[in-house]
Amino acid sequence: MAQGFTSGTTLQVTGTAAVATLQEQTFGWDGLLVAGVGSMRWYTSSAKTLKTVRTSVGTPSSSGVVDVDALMDASTVFTTTTNRPEIAESGYVSSAETPDVVAFAAGSYIQIEIVDAGTGAEDLTVVITYEEE
Repeated sequence: MAQGFTSGTTLQVTGTAAVATLQEQTFGWDGLLVAGVGSMRWYTSSAKTLKTVRTSVGTPSSSGVVDVDALMDASTVFTTTTNRPEIAESGYVSSAETPDVVAFAAGSYIQIEIVDAGTGAEDLTVVITYEEE
């Protein structure tokens, strides 16, 4: 299972009071999904606020869900486990879920864990949206 990540997407969110610049960090796995903690870590040099985590697969699970967790310095950002992004059986995408722990300090890292891979699910993408402090 090949792992990798890309970054650099910037989104402008406008409202009547202010403009927020959101950015994305993307993690990806090629091939059949297997439960476990990914070896790729994304370290940050500046403080950030995590906004959402969403997932998608190229091939859906034929049985069971695909359940993903984001770990910050080896601890979950979803202290309420039912808030984790989950892809339903035969589904391709999860909702964009808001983490319970959102403060991402300079020098910390994010790592992705596949909690449940379902059966036959392939090609996972995890997108973390955040705002610079």
